[in-house]
Amino acid sequence: MFPTSSQSDGLNDMLQDPSLPTHYVDACRATQQLVLTTCVHLAPVDIRNNMTLPGRHTIILVQYTSGIKSRTYLDFESVNAAADGIVKMYKQKLKQLNTEARNITYDVSDLFNYMDSLHDLSGLV
Repeated sequence: MFPTSSQSDGLNDMLQDPSLPTHYVDACRATQQLVLTTCVHLAPVDIRNNMTLPGRHTIILVQYTSGIKSRTYLDFESVNAAADGIVKMYKQKLKQLNTEARNITYDVSDLFNYMDSLHDLSGLV
C-alpha cells in the first residue's frame, strides 16, 4: 500500500545521502509517512486498494491561522515531494523565527508540533 524504496521518485534516494543530518532525514521520513497515511485515509475505497503513490499529483491545503486569508495550497508532482514541501515549510518558519541563528536544529517532534500548530493541514492525492 505504501511506496517502497524500489518505487521511490527521488526522496528516498536523496535521503540516502550520508551528508544529510539525521534529524532532517528522520523528519522527512516521518512527514512522508504522515502525508501518505492522511492521503490513504482520505482516498475513496476503490483507489485505496490500488494506490501507487509515487508520481501521484498531490495538493497540500494549508490554513496557517484562524484567519480565512491565511489559506493557501501547495501543488506537488508526488506524495514524496509533498512531504518534502511540508518539511521545507517548517524550515522556512524556523528561519523567520531565528533570523540571527547560523545553525538551527530540530527533531521530528518539533516538526509535528509545528504541523499541529497550523489551523488546518490537508492532503489531496
